[in-house]
Amino acid sequence: MKQLQLTTTLWDTMGVTSEIQQLGSDLISGKSKTALISGPPGSGKTWITRYIADSFAKSGGISFRGVGDEGEANRHLYTMLRVQAETTGYFSPLATLGKSVAKGAVHLASVGLIDGRGAIEAAEQYAARKKRSGLFLTEDEQSILFDIAKDAGERPVLLVADNLHWWDKGSLALLRSMLKGMASKAYPFIDTLRIIAVTTDDTYQRPVWCEEYEKHTLPLFGRAIQTRYFNKEELSEVAPSLGLPEQVTSQDREFIFDISGGHLSILTGACSFLAENGATLTSLRERDESRFIEDLFLERLRKIGALGGVSERLLIAASLVGNNALRDELECLLSDDCEQVGAAIEICRKLNFIDESEDQIEFRHDFIKKYFVSRLKDREIQLRKTFAECLRSLTPGDYIRRAENFMRFKNHKEASPLFVAAVTENLRNGRSWDDSICIEGLKQMRHFGYDDLAKDFSKAYQHLACGENIEASYIIEGLGQAYPSVILAEIEFIRSLIELNLRSNSRRQRLIVRLEGWTEHIDREFEQGLRLQIILRSALVLNRDKSKARAIDEKIVRSLSNRINFDKKAESLIHAIGRSAESLLLPDIAINRVRKAVKYHEPDAGLPPREPSEYFRCLNNLTALHIANGEYGRAVKEAGKAIELADCFEGMIFPRRDMVHTLDIMARFRMKSINVKSAIKMQTRVIENYGVASDPYYIKNHLAVYYCLNGDLQKGQTLFQRLREQLLEIGDPEPNPLYFVSANMCCAQYLAGENAQNCLCQWQELEVLVDNNPYEIRQMLQKRHKLIENTFKQGLRMSPVEWDVYSIQADHYPSSHCWQEIGRGFRMPDVQFWSMF
Repeated sequence: MKQLQLTTTLWDTMGVTSEIQQLGSDLISGKSKTALISGPPGSGKTWITRYIADSFAKSGGISFRGVGDEGEANRHLYTMLRVQAETTGYFSPLATLGKSVAKGAVHLASVGLIDGRGAIEAAEQYAARKKRSGLFLTEDEQSILFDIAKDAGERPVLLVADNLHWWDKGSLALLRSMLKGMASKAYPFIDTLRIIAVTTDDTYQRPVWCEEYEKHTLPLFGRAIQTRYFNKEELSEVAPSLGLPEQVTSQDREFIFDISGGHLSILTGACSFLAENGATLTSLRERDESRFIEDLFLERLRKIGALGGVSERLLIAASLVGNNALRDELECLLSDDCEQVGAAIEICRKLNFIDESEDQIEFRHDFIKKYFVSRLKDREIQLRKTFAECLRSLTPGDYIRRAENFMRFKNHKEASPLFVAAVTENLRNGRSWDDSICIEGLKQMRHFGYDDLAKDFSKAYQHLACGENIEASYIIEGLGQAYPSVILAEIEFIRSLIELNLRSNSRRQRLIVRLEGWTEHIDREFEQGLRLQIILRSALVLNRDKSKARAIDEKIVRSLSNRINFDKKAESLIHAIGRSAESLLLPDIAINRVRKAVKYHEPDAGLPPREPSEYFRCLNNLTALHIANGEYGRAVKEAGKAIELADCFEGMIFPRRDMVHTLDIMARFRMKSINVKSAIKMQTRVIENYGVASDPYYIKNHLAVYYCLNGDLQKGQTLFQRLREQLLEIGDPEPNPLYFVSANMCCAQYLAGENAQNCLCQWQELEVLVDNNPYEIRQMLQKRHKLIENTFKQGLRMSPVEWDVYSIQADHYPSSHCWQEIGRGFRMPDVQFWSMF
């Protein structure tokens, strides 16, 4: 359709010129922060926002736009993930989002795994946000705000919320948080943000999420502008602005007005058609209205020649995808014509059927999309089957979209397991299990008996997130095995998380055997298969022989590298593997990979990080490696960044904050900026405020060491004994935590006056644990073990502080600068995110 010109003629006739101009002025000055533009479809609402956005940009600001799509209102954050920037009066994709976000093939909350109590805390905060003005930001929400902040820079921001009545629930929630000024501490642009909502009167188009839209969102907007259709008498006034030739007869004018019903986009298209075809409808007089509309859309395509047919097929395929479609999606759907898709897109753009920028196209108006939807007819089933394969390849983790595509051609058997996968994605992100799943999807889950399964998954995740691994295991083991592979993969994922968290060697070995049977699943379901392989890697790194761990590590990186050009998460996941490098390498080597991961996530000046939780993990691990390498000042600096980051994002979940606070205290103590009494007080507060009951071994071991170094050997010994008993209750605990807890207990007993021969016997029994230690520092630990063994044999007695440094001083030719930390008499191992969580 011909683009409406930025003229006030139409507004004058509608009677809203002064309101629009005043609103534009007030938004530029900041006097107004919000506005609501409403009216029937095709009454110029988007045109008005383009005018205001253009004026806003010329005044030095920047405008972004998110467009709701009725067919995609069940996809979490669909609208916000497709936020677009306004340039010279047209909406174009935001450069930093573009195809990568739209294609976001692999969405893994916190890189796919849950963190300690993180999921349940997230769920609780998400629910609490509805009751109060609390804040919880998911990784995707952070990414959206980051991209807006990055592109905006120092400029004021205008956000256009178009088709607000069709926004998905997640996007509405994020929009509300922005309207209320939440997260402004981390994203300062929110304080001065202006927002225009564009919505259609519910007489014509009903909102998808009625309560979220009507009750919770609309009341947050201030001033309002109402648009309307023109009547027949007003057509003559606006005809020049619409491009209607003067010679068109009054009879013809009345005819096209009756066809359009006053819809501006249809009127503009009809005027364009008449201008190109002799300004008369005589040749169409005997045709019915639908035939006229068909000619209006297709006559120009027919005149193009061979590309006209491709362009028509392109528009039909795009209408199946939705109001927005990606070039790769269209090339996949039109594989026989894929080489001509680019040319066809350009033709359709010039003919004003679509807007196009980067690799994304958008129908100029919903009625254009609906017309081509009507032409799908018998082709729809085959196209949807093809589209199912396209989605499986391009966006494997978008389970709701994939499921709804199957639903639309009545393939409920394929759709229902994908809805179950969407349930588990919700749970991993701290949302309710049924969030954003359409009513028909819930019905089909009930029909196949999957609704009870979804509730069991919800209970299992809650237990797992609280560290109640055995309770979670009871639920999962009771589910049975008579499910499609998509569901079995989700069951295996939870089962594997449980067994990985139990710190049992034997269960971990059984887990490895099972997961090795799932290695090919990544070829069928990439997102699920990747999650399972990540857990397999995490299990394999705890083997003394690292060959399999290194092989799976390399395989995962290769798989992600193949997607790095279109998958936003791929590069981040590669760095997430890199930041857990000490599980496979010595600290002085691993630190280089962790530095690269930190550099990748490091924000530009004045901006928050793109993925705050993952940046937090990277900083934690870099802190730990600086400690392991004896660089305590640098460790304090990195720990400070991580702590400040977590404090900045008030209310957001950061995994295992006990770890970075523990490292911060340890580094400060090592560099003598705090004394041991202060370390005890600080470590006690860390345990009280951040401790995870199901995994206390590292954090409480540090506290027990401080007790010993303060001369409170009995306190330290008692705490070591309690930790050791907890580990032995596992049955076959991992050797590393059992070793450092048992070794420290033995040292405390000796220093407290225990018989040297008894302590020597205990110490020698621990040798097997040192030999089985899975990390690359094993040789240094073996050397340390022998040196301390000699002190028992010689019956050397000394203070706890002297004991702590005796081993590192006794070795005059250390093989690594890591020795000054790893060789100490009391082991305080650095605490890292060893695996992906």
